[in-house]
Amino acid sequence: MSDPKHTIPLFPLGLVLFPDSRLHLHIFEERYKTMIRASIAEGTVFGINLLQERYMFPVGCTAEVLRVSRGYPDGSFDIVIRGIARYTVTDYHESPVGYFEGVVEMLDDTATDVPDRLRLDAAAMYNNLMDVVFPGQDDLNLREEETQGLGISYAMAEKAGLDMSSRQRL
Repeated sequence: MSDPKHTIPLFPLGLVLFPDSRLHLHIFEERYKTMIRASIAEGTVFGINLLQERYMFPVGCTAEVLRVSRGYPDGSFDIVIRGIARYTVTDYHESPVGYFEGVVEMLDDTATDVPDRLRLDAAAMYNNLMDVVFPGQDDLNLREEETQGLGISYAMAEKAGLDMSSRQRL
């Protein structure tokens, strides 16, 4: 991905994927089964963009398949993916197989140096807020590994219970 612009397969969905997030997906449409199988075989990424009311938002996140968790007799399968990096779609077209391919420009998500104390204070305040608003739902709290670098902002956005439009704006 050293070129500033390149083409990747796109998977428009009704969700927002953040870098380092993990999602479970059920793949059942033929075009996406083909796309995901190619991604697995070639070790390549694909993009996920929020799709709402037939509009695909231009900012998305590349994803890699971590594993196929289950296959079904009809050829569909469940996968676990991980978000890698954000991008903007500058152009897209339908591939010969039926899924979209997009020309994407990667977004620079490098963080400036944030003092550890500030980052850890933010994580503690976030966890305190989650404990008050959602008592007993410890899965909403940030784990230590989620508080590193930019991961903290993505983890907060993922776990905060925001609707998809708010998540996309972030």
